[in-house]
Amino acid sequence: MTLGPIVKYLADKGDQEWENEGLLIEGWPVQFLPVSDDLDREALTEAEAIAPHFEAATVVATRVLSAEHIVATALRTGRPQDYLRIHAFLEEGVLDRDELRAILDRHELTTQWATFCQRSGLPDPLIAPSEA
Repeated sequence: MTLGPIVKYLADKGDQEWENEGLLIEGWPVQFLPVSDDLDREALTEAEAIAPHFEAATVVATRVLSAEHIVATALRTGRPQDYLRIHAFLEEGVLDRDELRAILDRHELTTQWATFCQRSGLPDPLIAPSEA
């Protein structure tokens, strides 16, 4: 997949500044990720449709991945910045524990999750206290 046409379209609209790995669109860093496996396909299929309002009453319909799919993708990718992203989601308390557990099970990421928790020195937040 090439981002050339998307980047050209956005540049023509005045959005051509990059911040880290995201293109700033109306001040929001946006990442464009290709669908490369079943996890990506599921994340995109289940993405929430939103229509944020920008300057001059512009509405841009888009889709946003769930926090649980973002965490699963970060875990699968496994770079240091991905682990930081997982920690940020955990600290914010926005993850649905049951949903994340189901996604990790479906995509065979439970061993990677256990390793992440162990290396991070975290108790596994997906295990309810009564299960521990």
